Amino acid sequence: MFAAIGFMCILLMFLASKIIFPNIDKTITVKPDSTLVVDFNKSFSEVSNNDIISEFLGESSLSLYDLLSIIEAAQYDERITAAVALIDNSDLGTAQIDEVRNAIKRFRSSGKKAYVYSQGFGTLGGGLAEYYLATAFDEIIMQPKAILGITGIGIEVPFFKNILQKIGVNPEFYARYEYKNAISSLLEDKLNKEYREQLQNIADSFGNYMIENISRERNIAPAKMLEFVNKAPLFAEEALTDGLIDKISYKAQMLSDINSSMMVSAEDYLNGLYTKPSENKIAVMVLDGVIFSGKSQTEKLNSEAIIGEESVLKDISDIAKRDDIKALVIRINSPGGNYSSASEIWYALNDLKNKKKIPLVVSQGDYAASGGYFVSLPADYIFAEPMTITGSIGVFGGKFVVSELMKKLQINWDGVYFGKNAGIDSYIHNFNAEEKAFFNRSLDVVYEDFTQKVAEARNIPLSEMDKLARGRVWTGTQAVKNGLADKLGGLTEAIIKAAELAKLDTYEPEIFPKSQSLEDRIAE
Repeated sequence: MFAAIGFMCILLMFLASKIIFPNIDKTITVKPDSTLVVDFNKSFSEVSNNDIISEFLGESSLSLYDLLSIIEAAQYDERITAAVALIDNSDLGTAQIDEVRNAIKRFRSSGKKAYVYSQGFGTLGGGLAEYYLATAFDEIIMQPKAILGITGIGIEVPFFKNILQKIGVNPEFYARYEYKNAISSLLEDKLNKEYREQLQNIADSFGNYMIENISRERNIAPAKMLEFVNKAPLFAEEALTDGLIDKISYKAQMLSDINSSMMVSAEDYLNGLYTKPSENKIAVMVLDGVIFSGKSQTEKLNSEAIIGEESVLKDISDIAKRDDIKALVIRINSPGGNYSSASEIWYALNDLKNKKKIPLVVSQGDYAASGGYFVSLPADYIFAEPMTITGSIGVFGGKFVVSELMKKLQINWDGVYFGKNAGIDSYIHNFNAEEKAFFNRSLDVVYEDFTQKVAEARNIPLSEMDKLARGRVWTGTQAVKNGLADKLGGLTEAIIKAAELAKLDTYEPEIFPKSQSLEDRIAE
């Protein structure tokens, strides 16, 4: 009864929204001499997340693909003469920012102006990535007294060993090998040598890469740019004096100065876009989140994004049945997850490519590590952004033992078993010697399978894998140099490459997973 009442309330709210907000579904007509406005303070996920609440409020959540499509269309749209971006604190990841920067540069190459306005890059600090994005624009304008928080890159890790010991929880985990540090937070109380080495490598690589590109765009020597980073945060007035920004103004004045006939939001502009149909389709499958069994889900307030094995295999099956799909692009943004599920996806992609005889190109996003790298292996070609985090060829596993916690809670456990190793996955006792030996052997089997598949897919001698694997994490730039990826580039470059390999003159990208219907969203 309550479920039925809840369903009717949601449906009535949606219908009411159509009465209260009658213009929600109407496409806005773009006038000549219009300016595109993109608010980068909003969320741009890898997969479009139009849930029922967004539908009710008349809002849309743009995906990264949507954003890139909007900027590209505006580049060739004669009605759009300029673009304005709002950037304070952005959820875009480092690899995504590079994709957007390149799209903005292409927009500017058509002779159109691009401006960015900020009420403060970052919150006191942490704004280096946002400022890096801003330097792709013609002019950077900041609000008076706003803060330019280009304080660098900080990576901080919590360690739970002491608190777990205090409450009586013993994490018994093992890894292959010393650079596979995802479980270090549970087993240690500070950064070990290998973990610190990895994190410092990422911080240094990303920081130096951004400073180098910022210096080029702002015509500032890299050494001088590093000085600015080290004395940040800076007020807008200081940033203007140092040549880091171009103007100080309030938003209303900035928009007035542009003197455009119409300001059109990215969301409204997307609603009016028309894509020329083509008989040749390139499937773009977006895999975003942690890899598990079951169904995929987009990131929500109470849960993270999940790449569900069941959902992915269904999409692969649907693609296999389509004669009009001539190529496949996998956009992977994942730190890894369940090895069995990743292995199933790996097999299905290989099977699809071989049976359907179509090229498969991978675009790696912010992360394509561990299982995320594993599902990249069927690709004919792998693109990674310079600030992609990839590799992490290794494995870990184990269990939490709560016997001491049970004692503290005065809960006694007892049991009977049939089978010598029936209690191997019990949380009440540690692995005994035989169980520990078997569990570690299972990790060895997975590690051997993983490295063997990488060696075969990337044409790397197995003898060389020890230098690339053992859980090591690489940036996209490093991955291209060591052969784990083919070229630096993003989703746009991957789609172009797929068309080239499939020898297509005309084509139309088609996104998977498909957007949910209103009925599905209400049911969810």
